[in-house]
Amino acid sequence: MSCKSIVKKDFVVIFDLDGTLFKTREVVLPAVKNALEDAGLPPVDETKVISLLGEKTTEFCRQLAPDANDEQLSLFIERLGFHEMVFIQKYGVLFEGAENVLKHLKTEGYQTAICSNGSKDYVEFVLYSMDIMKYFDYVSCGEKEKPKKDMIRNILDNLKVKNGVMVGDSNHDISGAAAVGIPSVGVSYGYGDITDATYKINSEGELPKIVKLIVENNK
Repeated sequence: MSCKSIVKKDFVVIFDLDGTLFKTREVVLPAVKNALEDAGLPPVDETKVISLLGEKTTEFCRQLAPDANDEQLSLFIERLGFHEMVFIQKYGVLFEGAENVLKHLKTEGYQTAICSNGSKDYVEFVLYSMDIMKYFDYVSCGEKEKPKKDMIRNILDNLKVKNGVMVGDSNHDISGAAAVGIPSVGVSYGYGDITDATYKINSEGELPKIVKLIVENNK
């Protein structure tokens, strides 16, 4: 095995899911609308829904329905999960070039992982529905309510690597990577704040060059 291959195998590219690989907007807006109606809760502005993408499910729902009682909140969360599954199958798509980038990274020998605040059921349903689960060596979901920095650290530990990069569209991704001591790539086409990202890209296709640069700098 060449030294180049060893470096790549000791490096993991960690992806956020919503707003980074998956076009969540097309799914979450109708899902939230229907779930709120099912729970007898008032509608919310679409801008607010999008601004909360990246939050863990319970916090996401709590902020959308701050006046809901425990029973309503529980029903809202349950119905949101149901409607998301329906609309993932109906409207779910990846961002342009996402699968090609994942395929390229695996062909080049990099390890890859998902680090999402979404529930396990949601994340796995998206990955299998979009037929991209096969590209990932590890999947970390937000059910245990851990902050992103702990999730990223857990990925590094489980894959037994010290070096990596976090690719995402929100401050949770960027600050989580910084706290663990790895660089971040912020995607400008997502839904969140990437102001402090180490690198920024405007399309998925730009990522492989950034990853190669980071790996070269780690040699």
